[in-house]
Amino acid sequence: MSHAIWSTAEDTRRWYSRDDDKVPTLHGGYKVPNWDGKGAGDRFFAAAGVPTTYLLTPFHWEAFVFGLGAPQPGPDGVRTLAMPLGEARLPGITAEDIDRCAYPIFKDPARFVGETVGIAGEQTTGNQLAAGLSEVFGEPVRY
Repeated sequence: MSHAIWSTAEDTRRWYSRDDDKVPTLHGGYKVPNWDGKGAGDRFFAAAGVPTTYLLTPFHWEAFVFGLGAPQPGPDGVRTLAMPLGEARLPGITAEDIDRCAYPIFKDPARFVGETVGIAGEQTTGNQLAAGLSEVFGEPVRY
């Protein structure tokens, strides 16, 4: 069986209309371009008739170490994780764990074709994430 696993994301436009000023509209209609673009791409697999499993992945923890999400030094020099989370929890996962979650789908594709499978390694608060990043960077990280 030919089968694709499409690493997708939530299309945030399902929750925020184009007119909603809480989240600005960017690049011709996207609210969160990298997520909305992946979510919009889902329909192309269906339209092409490709047997697809939609793997809904959260933030990659590596982005907070090596990517654009890495805490930057504030005016006082302390690395700061600036995210509007409040007390909410952020779902995340490591790249290695994404592989582990995808493996059973590859082993039994017929079971998962047409399904959306959401995955997360853990859900952390901003303070918990900052504490973990403090250990990674070997210096204080403030949320």
